Amino acid sequence: MARWAGPRVLLALVLLAALPGCVRKEGSTPMFDWIPTESAPKRFPMRLLRGDLFFADGKSIYVPDQRDVSNGWGKRGSVHIVGDALKPVPVRLELEWFSYTEDRFYQGAYDLPVERMTELFKKGVTDPDTGRPQGFERIIVGMAPEGLVSVWMAAGAEVVEVAAFTAPQTPQPWKRVIDNPRIARGDFIRQVLKEHLGAEGLARFDREGVPKGLYPGYRVQYRWGPQVVGDGKPKGLWTRSFNGENAHIGHAGPAIPRDSRPVPSEMLLDWTAPDGMPLSAKIFFDEAEIFAAFAKLSRGDAKHPLAVELETAGQTVSVSLRDDQYVLPLQKAAIEVYRGR
Repeated sequence: MARWAGPRVLLALVLLAALPGCVRKEGSTPMFDWIPTESAPKRFPMRLLRGDLFFADGKSIYVPDQRDVSNGWGKRGSVHIVGDALKPVPVRLELEWFSYTEDRFYQGAYDLPVERMTELFKKGVTDPDTGRPQGFERIIVGMAPEGLVSVWMAAGAEVVEVAAFTAPQTPQPWKRVIDNPRIARGDFIRQVLKEHLGAEGLARFDREGVPKGLYPGYRVQYRWGPQVVGDGKPKGLWTRSFNGENAHIGHAGPAIPRDSRPVPSEMLLDWTAPDGMPLSAKIFFDEAEIFAAFAKLSRGDAKHPLAVELETAGQTVSVSLRDDQYVLPLQKAAIEVYRGR
């Protein structure tokens, strides 16, 4: 079965660690097996100067820093194995970074939603395909334009946003990014953007700049759910959203039930056609089209489906957003259908 997955790191370590979802307590403090990692949008690279997750006892673990970040919003980044495998839930985040596309420094310190994070760590998720328990193994710290900070927790294919903050712009000495007075600041920024964005991405940035309110807008939730209709038997559906979340629905239903969801950016569907052929489809939504569709159908509290329709004996795919009055075909969505396994 085809699926998305984050970077895989094979560790030849002997760890005193619990099974997914299990907890060890030191005194009254529950301990979980997780590591921190960083994230930033591909279009808007950042330089993470310092990131620390603090525990209630004042100790901390660092988010991998002193690096340029543009791995994708909500995606797992670097992995540093430091300290004990089992750690308490962090209570506070402190973060400093530089935004290359804005030529700005940001800095902030924020209390984290400890109760919610603890509940997620304790419950974990159940893999919708295998029925096996999976623990949350990553805390992802993301930096976006306009000082937006998002914090996600990841368990297998599932990524859930647990907090978001806005950091203020702060003055910092330029040598915190590069301590070389022979390289002009503007020249260095241009060089970094060219390396991370490529010629096409840099041309787009030159045309559009940094749209205001883009990433806060990605966080808006709507009452909708995916629906597969037509010729074929669905086996698994993965959704990646503009706000960095990932969701997985399998034989046993969703890994995490959601009453509302952000706008999806991509979908991956596995199904079996009526003739028994295993098929998969990758669906890439056009950003302007799908946000306009959700804005039109977001009236009231009624839940509406985003329908993936299997047509022509289950061999072709179309998508539409629907409610009790309208069917809005998403005609600009790019859909790739291929034979599965």
